[in-house]
Amino acid sequence: MKSDNRTILRSPELMRRRKRRRILRWTIFSVTVVLLVVIFAVLTHLSNFSIQNVNVNGNQAVSSSDIKNKVESILAGSYGGFLPLIPKKNIIFYPKENIKSELLADFNRLGSVSIGRTSFLNFTSIDINVTERKPIAIWCDQINGATVSDTANCYYIDYTGLIFTSAPHFSGNAYVVYSGSPATTTATNFASNIAASSSVGSSDIVATTTSLDLSGSVFLSQNKFTNIQNALKGLKDIGFDTTTVLHRDDDYICTTLGGVQIIFNDQQPFSTSISTLQNILSQHSLDTFSSIDLRFGNKVFYRLAGQGALSASATSTLPASTSTLPLKVTSTMSTKTISVKPVATTTLKKTSSTIKTTH
Repeated sequence: MKSDNRTILRSPELMRRRKRRRILRWTIFSVTVVLLVVIFAVLTHLSNFSIQNVNVNGNQAVSSSDIKNKVESILAGSYGGFLPLIPKKNIIFYPKENIKSELLADFNRLGSVSIGRTSFLNFTSIDINVTERKPIAIWCDQINGATVSDTANCYYIDYTGLIFTSAPHFSGNAYVVYSGSPATTTATNFASNIAASSSVGSSDIVATTTSLDLSGSVFLSQNKFTNIQNALKGLKDIGFDTTTVLHRDDDYICTTLGGVQIIFNDQQPFSTSISTLQNILSQHSLDTFSSIDLRFGNKVFYRLAGQGALSASATSTLPASTSTLPLKVTSTMSTKTISVKPVATTTLKKTSSTIKTTH
């Protein structure tokens, strides 16, 4: 029986039948797959599921037509290359993330982009909702003390420190104007040359920068830019309206509306420097100084109004080991000595100091 069974199983006729069945199964499977692909392709090309309208919301400075044209260019064509099976306009398969990234890359003024269907049952329209960057300051490639050169190229800066689009020249003090080499730049041929007089506190500090279009460049990291913006707010709180800020390495030369220069260094807390400045000004009129250098911790360099360049011998020593900080200022630029009555203690972040100044 076993021998007969093996003979029957190995019958040529049975083998041919099995082969025909396999071929039939593969044929049915292949035809089914092709039919499904064709049906899928037809469905994805139906106008009822194709994006026909692009609505732009939230823009003011950036043209709606420019955004629409960019989106429509991204939606042109199909994913299939030479086999256009899935059109990019299909409401289910359209390249949402690609649209977002390309809009943000092409329009520096846009801070964020969100995309979605106009309504749940609408399969032919999408909404492009954008948020534009808000300028909080200006960067210019040429400043001279408290003024901006007439030939300067200027750009808006947002809260992140990004240089995002060109800006006109403003009269008055609509924005604080920054200058100095950007931390990173999109320009392929960027060269900067920041020139200053030999004396740090000189009133003729000039910054010049030669560049291509810097839109999309980063002036300062967001953390550094936030810190210097907070420092300028601290200056305003004690009576200084800053007009320009020259950034060089770790230094910030802030020129006020009255032409006084306040020099910071970001290697020490700005709040400490502001507190020190506040203590000095509690006993001296703002008009007394033309520059105050706060970069050196417990030493304050200054230049009196109407006198020569800042001298390194004009120092103020603040002993850091005591909570009461007697300040003695000795200046070689004047032999006149005046006594200033001590003022009440100034408190900032739970620290206090009382200063008695003589010069």
